[in-house]
Amino acid sequence: MTPTDFQQAVLSFRAASNIFNGGGRGSGKSVTLALDVVDRCRILQHRARPCVTRESWSGLAQLRDLIADLSRDAFGKVDGNKSDGTLTIPGTGSVIQFTQIADDASYTKHQGKTYCSLYQDEFGAYGPASVAYSDRLRSNVRTPPGIRPHIHRNANPMGRAHAICMRRYVMRSPPGVPFREDPKDDNSAWWTWFTSDFTANPHLDGESYERQIIQSTAGQTQLQRAWLTGTWENAGGSMFPLEPAIHIVPPHVIGNLVRPLARLGGDWGVSAPATALLGYISRHQLGPARPGSLFIADTVDTADPNNLSIGMGYTPVAFAEMVKDMLERWGESPATPFVCDDARSMTSHDTVISLLQDAGLDAYKPSKKDRVGAWALINQMLDNAKTGNGPGLFIVNTNQHLIETMEEAPRDELRPEDVSAKWQKDHWLDALNYLTTDVYGSKSTGHSSYIGGY
Repeated sequence: MTPTDFQQAVLSFRAASNIFNGGGRGSGKSVTLALDVVDRCRILQHRARPCVTRESWSGLAQLRDLIADLSRDAFGKVDGNKSDGTLTIPGTGSVIQFTQIADDASYTKHQGKTYCSLYQDEFGAYGPASVAYSDRLRSNVRTPPGIRPHIHRNANPMGRAHAICMRRYVMRSPPGVPFREDPKDDNSAWWTWFTSDFTANPHLDGESYERQIIQSTAGQTQLQRAWLTGTWENAGGSMFPLEPAIHIVPPHVIGNLVRPLARLGGDWGVSAPATALLGYISRHQLGPARPGSLFIADTVDTADPNNLSIGMGYTPVAFAEMVKDMLERWGESPATPFVCDDARSMTSHDTVISLLQDAGLDAYKPSKKDRVGAWALINQMLDNAKTGNGPGLFIVNTNQHLIETMEEAPRDELRPEDVSAKWQKDHWLDALNYLTTDVYGSKSTGHSSYIGGY
């Protein structure tokens, strides 16, 4: 098979860079990935142990057949073993592993196995668990000196991992321009991302395929545009349409607020992170922000830096000290109203709220809990920030854990108005939930009564 011009452009980076091929439907991304797999076997011969993943078995079987056909064209005989999911190429001694990646069971079977490279097709459609296990599979990529570990991921816009792809790849550089995975580490892996559309594939009947996409996405303008053109925009399968140019602001904006009201929102956790947000409620118009807008100035949390779903086991007293340190940084009193989730303490009969109060914080539990209602309120405030139709929500750009989780938060597949029950990084969102509900959703109760109407 002769690669198309677009496929050749993508594959020209394979020797020096990982690849994120993120374009519209029908541009030949899966074939590009398959060609990369076969070429890896040609180059590394008996040392080639690539691992190819998809989230579903049916999609994986189709990709396996494609790679088998290309391997036969290139090397002759190919031996398949469906029971262990491998293709062996006698002519090179290479072994290609095919695997579904969706849960702990599908990941555990890779313990002790070594691969030279990962090829992850339809990555943009992966759910939160599949993304996490796909990342963990990188620990199995072990190569001898002189051989670069290689990762090739494909995605269409607007899938469940849309926000993750945006943050990791699309927003890091223009298409075709390599960037370091960790900008602070000169030795971290290079990545290059590409976009495309169906017109890059000369093997398609373009007119017919365009009609199919239009019919399949009728009434869904953003999805239709993404699939037709390969355009990456905010939203996708995420819960919150966060637009950095509007909702993310520099720290000096807080200094421009005149006598704002300081408020705290928190979510308690031990094995999961405890989180606290410091917000300021404006009393006056500030640029496009209406009076009563909420500015999240700072956050503290007890999350494991390497896994935001895991807490480091801090006590309520230790967490209280973190919150007080944050208040001191901003010149605020420990008496700042602090709405926080409550629970029994792990070490005593006291509640978390009572221990926070004993530590000097003005803590109280939410008057009501309504996650779906809170998400609707937060989304309304995000929309207000764009339209000026009411109090908006703005976040200082140093609050990366909150920003990251808002961008990533997936909708629940069975209850799309709620955040996915399978997603384990919602602790910053719950803190924001309690804060916004307390301030804007229950003004006649508790600590909210003094705010009044905006």
